[in-house]
Amino acid sequence: MSGETCPLKLFENRFCCLVEKPADVPLKSKSPYASEGFLVWFLRRYLPETKPADGCVLNLGDRQFVLFPKEGGEKSGAPTWESIEQTSPAGWRVSHAWFGTDVFIESTPAQARQQSPPWLNTTQTNAYRCARFHSDQNSPWSIDRLGHFFLGQFSAKPGPKDLERLSAYSRECGGEGCYWKILGREARTKSELNLCPRFHAGQPMVGRPLVLESGVSYHIDFKEGYSFGLFLDQRENRFRLLQNLVAPGFPVWPEDSAEPPQMLNTFAYTCGFSVCAGLAGAKVVSVDLSRKYLQWGEGNFVANQLAPAEHEFLYGDVFGWMKRFIRRGRRFDAIVLDPPTFSRSKEGGVFKVKRDLPGLVETVVALLKPGGRILVSSNYAAWSPDAFTRSIEAAIDRTGREIGRRLFATQPWDFGIIAKDEGYLKTWWLEVL
Repeated sequence: MSGETCPLKLFENRFCCLVEKPADVPLKSKSPYASEGFLVWFLRRYLPETKPADGCVLNLGDRQFVLFPKEGGEKSGAPTWESIEQTSPAGWRVSHAWFGTDVFIESTPAQARQQSPPWLNTTQTNAYRCARFHSDQNSPWSIDRLGHFFLGQFSAKPGPKDLERLSAYSRECGGEGCYWKILGREARTKSELNLCPRFHAGQPMVGRPLVLESGVSYHIDFKEGYSFGLFLDQRENRFRLLQNLVAPGFPVWPEDSAEPPQMLNTFAYTCGFSVCAGLAGAKVVSVDLSRKYLQWGEGNFVANQLAPAEHEFLYGDVFGWMKRFIRRGRRFDAIVLDPPTFSRSKEGGVFKVKRDLPGLVETVVALLKPGGRILVSSNYAAWSPDAFTRSIEAAIDRTGREIGRRLFATQPWDFGIIAKDEGYLKTWWLEVL
């Protein structure tokens, strides 16, 4: 085996979850619920670009398999591997020498739900996607655990059996209450979307309780619109900031800096990225078009024993603040660009991510110190990863600066086991020289 290190080992398995295979999905199908589909996708995401010539060994249950790159795969750069056999209809338990620890992919029988997933350190994390299902109409839906509450997210209006399954899951896991909502891109009318998650069973949420992710506290709220305060699919990127480590040999900022690193978080929302950067020692500037969300973000700082007064929370249009920073000669060690798909402001007008993000990247590069890092991310599903990458690279090329180290990441795998959703979250970590 090669001496290469898989980045997954860095995260000690904290980014896996329990999944349930629908009874009507054939095991031999191409669906990522089947072992071949899931593991090929898993390898494509987590194995290093430099693959060992002798393949790699995988242990599935009590059986062992050796995977080799398909003929021509190395030449084309395509991360293709030979098929893997299904070991059990219940699920999979995968280990690999590069991973350091086991990866558990198991079904979720009721008797096991009261126990924590084997990968999860419940003293550090109680907010995560815990299950995926198919409805009676064969449409996908999921359950997120948020502390003592559970949120069902549906791709179509749920039926009575689906809601009963949600409430049963919440009860079996000791939840205080459960809510549900229809995903925004699937809702056909505003009345159907109804913005806020809808209460279903148990006790309703009171105030803004705290949840934990990797030991960091965040306030959540189901009464403040469509989003509840934390985008769970960005947890890997928050963890990279928290640890000041994008990948082995690729820190977010130099660890031996004489002064605290300066980070700019644009479209900051409730400042999740900002909190993690602050805990890692950075001085953070958070910019958002909503005073309410910035105040929410300050509350998240306080919840993690960070003094808001030592950081900046700036209300207004991101493009307007960029111009001010450029005039003032401000420079940053790291900049986070995670914009919404669409927004509108009096100063900046209409923002459409596919049209306007490349121009924003060009502007931001002028604010970045030589060798600084940019996290640029989009969850716009209609923007393919390849097209997204070309747009970002071209934008930086137009500035006359070059890209050094880089890392591409998508959503955690528990957010992408439905084939059509693969790659909806696209993130580049870039060192700009």
